Formats: sequence, C-alpha cells, structure tokens
Amino acid sequence: MAQPAHAPLALDEPWILKTKVRKVFNFSDNDFGCLQVRHEQTNPNGGAHPMVKLSLREVKALALRLQEALGVQPAPGVLAPRSGQDILHSKAMKEFGLTTGQLKAIAPVNIQANPHGRWQPPMKHYNRTDVLALADRLATARAQHAATWA
Repeated sequence: MAQPAHAPLALDEPWILKTKVRKVFNFSDNDFGCLQVRHEQTNPNGGAHPMVKLSLREVKALALRLQEALGVQPAPGVLAPRSGQDILHSKAMKEFGLTTGQLKAIAPVNIQANPHGRWQPPMKHYNRTDVLALADRLATARAQHAATWA
C-alpha cells in the first residue's frame, strides 16, 4: 500500500507525536481526523502502529477551538435535570466518539455505584440530547479547524 502524501513540517516548526497528543490533549479519534499528518514512519521500537508527527501549532489551535466548543464545565456534584432518554457514560463515548474529558463539560442526570465492583468508577448517566449537542459542538469546531488549516 502506498504511503499517503503529507505536508512536510518546516525545518523550524515544532512537532508532536500523535501518541503524546492523545495523552496531553485528551483527543479522541474523531479529533485526529481534522489534523494533517506531517510525517509518518515505521515505528523504530517495533510497535504495531507507525510513528506519526503532527504540527504542534495546529494541535494547540484545535485544542483551543475544542475547549471553546465545550464551554463552561458544570460545578462538581451538580446533576442536570432529566429530559428525554438517558445514555450511559461508556455508551456515549463509544457511540459519539467522545472522551471522558469531553463528557466532563456536561452534567450527568444520575450517578450510581458500579455493579461491577466497588473499585470501578461510578456509573454516570447523561441526557442523550445533551450528549448529542456536545458532539455537534465538537464536530462544528473540528470542521472550522479543518477549514482554517486546509
């Protein structure tokens, strides 16, 4: 399979590895979709995934745009009023491609002890409409970022 063409980094442009972006900026797979890969090579450590370099400036700009889209975070311990269907935290992450950090931007409607053991984090339920609105805000921010950096 042929390697995709990448816009190379300028010699003086700072870069960051994709794995580091995932840890530092808490990006989801959806967030990486609007970032342009600047360099990709076989992992020298023998890992299954290639080493991917991204522009640090572009990553920071996307992180700022996504943070603005998330808006003000709710106060800890405050529950949202229930409206419509609930969605479990883990299902919201899978279905809408969100991260735990992104879901912190909306208040849950219910928090229960985890039935899988007391050492597991509590189960959080959100309003499906709140999660959908959050996912839409983030998708809009990603699209604006992609248009800016295209």
